Parts: sequence; structure tokens; C-alpha cells
Amino acid sequence: MFKKTVLVILVLMLSAAFLFAGGKAESGAGGEVKESTATQFVFGTSGVGGSWYPVAVKIGTIVGEETKYKLIVQASGGGLENLRLLKTGEFTFGWAESNVAHASYNGKKLFEKEGANKNLRYMYSLWPGVLQPLVHKDSGINTFYDMKGRSISPGSAGSGNEIAYIEILDIYGLTPKDMQWKPMQHTEREMAFKDRQLELIGYQTSVPSSSIMSATTQNPCRLLPIEGKEREALIKKQVWPVPITIPANTYNGQTEPVETVGDYGAALCDASVPAEFVYQYLTAIYKRVAEIQAIHASARQVKLETALIAQGPIPLHPGAEKFYREKGLIK
Repeated sequence: MFKKTVLVILVLMLSAAFLFAGGKAESGAGGEVKESTATQFVFGTSGVGGSWYPVAVKIGTIVGEETKYKLIVQASGGGLENLRLLKTGEFTFGWAESNVAHASYNGKKLFEKEGANKNLRYMYSLWPGVLQPLVHKDSGINTFYDMKGRSISPGSAGSGNEIAYIEILDIYGLTPKDMQWKPMQHTEREMAFKDRQLELIGYQTSVPSSSIMSATTQNPCRLLPIEGKEREALIKKQVWPVPITIPANTYNGQTEPVETVGDYGAALCDASVPAEFVYQYLTAIYKRVAEIQAIHASARQVKLETALIAQGPIPLHPGAEKFYREKGLIK
């Protein structure tokens, strides 16, 4: 009985090892990446309550139905965690904000200590996390130039959200040292804002945002624009920003359109994933894209015509390259 129990435990451990190693890059004698022979892969998304997770579950279902491969959809801490687990091989597919993905590929900013992940490959774009800086209506803050000495929470410490706001403030000639810089978790900073311990929350999220809708229901607020020459300079200097206009009346009391920027999410995988699978994956999701778009309002922006918008410096996976050549998106 004891021997049988030990054997079962060993089998389970080996199965788990296969699952999490599935798709991890192997280097040949010349350092080239070999394709994996696995047929199931772990797919990092977001927390269960995030907008990414339910869409990823639908994509996992579609891929399972349309191909011989299986995606095991895994809830996670989001883009930053997904990229780190992609590098270690615990995830083989993952979603991340494009500014964070570009940093991981180049080994910059958040990834300076752990180094570049040159095995990262690009597949397609998601939808933009829209930069929505929220201030109290009576704050006297009309642009980022007015933020000197003021209190701001750009998101959690070391997050892609924080990096995005640092890069935005740089265009206005400001750094975190010029203000009361208070990185906080989501719930904590919302409470601090409502208690007026914060003067600005740096949101990077979908439009409309349920958090902003909640914050503006009884508390008069405004969105700071990112517009004009500053927006042009930001787009020119950084790879990730795209111009976005938030329509009038999106939020309570917001009677005019607000110009800002967005950071598209990027779908990524390890270089070892078979080209055949990536080609079939993309064929499947764009064949059934209407089902994906129906899962969440933001997912309506998952479109073939914008599939390459978040690529930046990350190479296309060969399977994706074949797919987009056939669709005429690249030559």
C-alpha cells in the first residue's frame, strides 16, 4: 500500500512538472530555441475580477474546440507577474500591458535586475488601458503642471501603471520627487481619495471604468486631459501610447470629451511554442472574434485591423507572422 501511494504521488508530481514546463524554451547547441512538443500550455491572465480573465477563459475554450492544443487559463496578478512567469517558464502564454512587455523584452525599467527576455514573442493586441487621471472638481488642478507638491497615487509600487505615469509626468517636466508620490493598492487608494488624503488617482483602465463611475457618483470629480503638444511629445518619445478621446458624458458631470492616451494590452508567448499552434490559435480567435467581443465591453476592441498595434520591439512569433502575411497586415 505504501509503495502504491508513493507511486501515485510521483506520477502526480511528474504530471505537474510536465504541465508547467510545457512550452518552455529549450536551447540547442547553438543557442537556438527549439519548438516544444507539448500540446497543453499555461496561459497567464489577470485576477478573476479583472476584465482580462473572462475573455481569456472564452479564448481558451475556443482554442480548445478549434485546435488539438489546450490552454490552461490561470488567474494571476496581471501583466507584470505574467511576464516574470513567462521568463521562468511557468507560463507559456500571457497577457501584459505593452509598456511592461517592451520593458521585459529589453530588460529595462522593472526588469533591469532579472534581465531581458529575448524568448518573448508577440501574437496580437487586446484593448487599451486608458490613462484616466482623476482629481476632485474643486482641487484647482487643471493640468499635470499643477501637480507639483500635490499628492498622487499612480497605482501599486513597481507596476506598469506607475511606470506609465512616471513617463507622462516627465513630459511635463516633473518627477515623483516633485510631489507626494504614494503608490497604493487599488482599494486603499480609492478610500484615500474619497477621504481627500489623495488629490489625484492615476487610473489606467477600460472606459467606462466602474471604479471611476463609483467615485464620481456623489463626489464631484474631473479627468485631467493629456492633450496638445504634451501628448504629441509623449507619443513621439515612448513606444506604447496611442491617442484616445473619452466621449462626453461617459462619467457623471463630464460634459466634454477628454483627450488622453492608452496602452494596449499585448498577447505574448514563449518562442518555443509550435508555429503551427500559434497559426491555428490566431485563425480560431479571429474566426470567432464576435464571441470574444460579446464577453466584455472592452473586448469589442479586439479586432484584426489593430492586432499589431502593441507589438513595439518584440518579434512576431513565426506562426503569427505567417497568419498576418496571409491576412495582408504585413508584407
